[in-house]
Amino acid sequence: MEKKTNLTATESNLLETRKEALNQAMSESIRPHGKLWGMDVFSWSNPEIHLIAPTIHAFPFPVVLVAPSSLAMSIMDYDSSLKPNIHAVLAYNDKLHAFNLTIFKPIATVIIADSVAETLDELENCKLNRGVVLFCSEGAEFEHDKKKFFDFLAINQL
Repeated sequence: MEKKTNLTATESNLLETRKEALNQAMSESIRPHGKLWGMDVFSWSNPEIHLIAPTIHAFPFPVVLVAPSSLAMSIMDYDSSLKPNIHAVLAYNDKLHAFNLTIFKPIATVIIADSVAETLDELENCKLNRGVVLFCSEGAEFEHDKKKFFDFLAINQL
């Protein structure tokens, strides 16, 4: 009987290890992409909220945050002291139309769109001479959204 319990514990450990490996595979660290219109460009898939805030604080220039609406709101909920570091928020995938604009005050430019493509169309309007573009993707569509962003960079980067 004890042997069966150990086997169950071993199976449980294997399942937990597999789950951690899958989560780690889905989560990437921040990735640089060079320059876009003079701004430094980074992407981050499935970022953890507690890691985004110090990263944004550490950037030497204002940030244009491009992220799913739910993630953008979570970032502001987590650390509202980020607002002076953020030049613009371009939020996408607002399918529920639950975006709370008041959470972003006093950020001057906040754009909400249904899709990544619509959001990226607005990115050029948020250009800065010295700035950072931080593109985040998460959830079930993160691979698709990331591909759209990479395609956008391939066309627009010089």
